[in-house]
Amino acid sequence: MNATERSTLIELHKRICFAFLLAGFLAFPKVSFPALPASRQQKAVTTFERAVRMRTTLESLPENERTKADYLKVIETFQEVARLYPAYAKTPVALASVADLYEEMGRVFSADRYYLKSVKTYQFLVSEYPYSQIARDALFTLGEIYST
Repeated sequence: MNATERSTLIELHKRICFAFLLAGFLAFPKVSFPALPASRQQKAVTTFERAVRMRTTLESLPENERTKADYLKVIETFQEVARLYPAYAKTPVALASVADLYEEMGRVFSADRYYLKSVKTYQFLVSEYPYSQIARDALFTLGEIYST
């Protein structure tokens, strides 16, 4: 094989590799979290901060003065954080807060349906954020709920 044939063969090999590489990028879409506009990320941050303030206000009330509607407003605000920006570092904290508030509602209002919502939220947290410290805490809390 002379130098010209070898050069042609190398060029053909490069083109084939490039074609396969391009086909791979087109065939397999991106599977990670999609990029979110900065405005949604910022909205998740401010929503989380608002939810924390709402929870603090709720917890400042005596338990017998707290209504289901009060709890549900705080829960919905924490859930909004997860909907807005699932990759936000505080999303597992927001989900744990939802589960914790449902557990508290189950105790305060003597309603098993809230305990069930708490368990489902903790299970979702563990399945979606398995490597977070909050997920490990959630597993422990699930054990406590099942033992009572």
